[in-house]
Amino acid sequence: MLKLKLPSPSRRCRTVASVFVAASLLVAGPAVAEDLVVSSYGGQTDEIIQPLVYDPFIKATGANITTVPMNGETSFARLKAEAAAPSIDIYHFSGGQQYEAKSLGLTQDLGDLGGAHVGAAFRDPDNQWVAFGLSPIGILYNTEKMPTPPTSWTDFARPDLAGHIAVPSLTNFIGPSFLVLLSRAFGGSVEDIDPGFDKLKTMAASGVQIFERPANLQLYFSGDDVWMVPYDASNAFRLKESGLPVGFVIPKEGTFANMFVKVLAKGAPHPDIAKKSIASFLAPESQIALARALHWSPTNLDVKLPDDIDVLSGEEMEKQVEILDQEKLRAHLPDWIDRFNREIATQ
Repeated sequence: MLKLKLPSPSRRCRTVASVFVAASLLVAGPAVAEDLVVSSYGGQTDEIIQPLVYDPFIKATGANITTVPMNGETSFARLKAEAAAPSIDIYHFSGGQQYEAKSLGLTQDLGDLGGAHVGAAFRDPDNQWVAFGLSPIGILYNTEKMPTPPTSWTDFARPDLAGHIAVPSLTNFIGPSFLVLLSRAFGGSVEDIDPGFDKLKTMAASGVQIFERPANLQLYFSGDDVWMVPYDASNAFRLKESGLPVGFVIPKEGTFANMFVKVLAKGAPHPDIAKKSIASFLAPESQIALARALHWSPTNLDVKLPDDIDVLSGEEMEKQVEILDQEKLRAHLPDWIDRFNREIATQ
């Protein structure tokens, strides 16, 4: 089990990082005004990213950037619907949609990525997508209700926690990964998912809460009913920072990392400025700023994090975290969602 130290509530320092990002972009030459439209994750994530990466990029290039908040499946549906004439240049995914987008011919080459040394597991071998951040999936727990941290994915089946657990649905980007992790902990796999469903049935019979959006986490850890939830380190960090009694552990069996991915739409109206924008997210200054503010692990392997940023990176990340085979998962996902809705959500 790896227990990550979540920092106490404090102000995020953005200004210095933003200055460095802007400086690194200015060496590219004079600013040329262009429009750029990107899908985005929305909410607090957008509020954090804007001053850290987008604002310095706008200042350096003169580009006009419009963000369109959408979840991954909505983004993918729009990418397919607009294949003949895209209105959005860059799409963001976090649920593995990039694999299908590539297979359908909906993406294009990302360029040189500003020379960033991105790990092979975090980029497409044909340069059709790239991850610019990772967030390990683990267990969020109420430190007031559970002074002894959980240690295993099997803890979700503990009788003493019945009625005090919430799990994401399979339409939430964490849900499918949790199902696989739960299944593996009880002897299953992606190909043998029955052990995971069996445990979910038991949990459902004991009053497990099912949620769709990460906004529910704030409600759960503000109350007394839910003590333990499978989710990612980034959300745990933000909940802790807001003053809630939240701890985060990576169970002893290991975990998967959620990847935050960019693709460039084939036929995008502004491909050149879009490629520069994608590269700006991989610049060391941006990677450090995102690690500090969002608790995302860098994908640029040349990035060295300051000692005060407690985020998995380098050898420790490789040892603790796997990248789930999203292509294989997405092949099963429609059947899993149907089964989840029939066997779990209706209880």
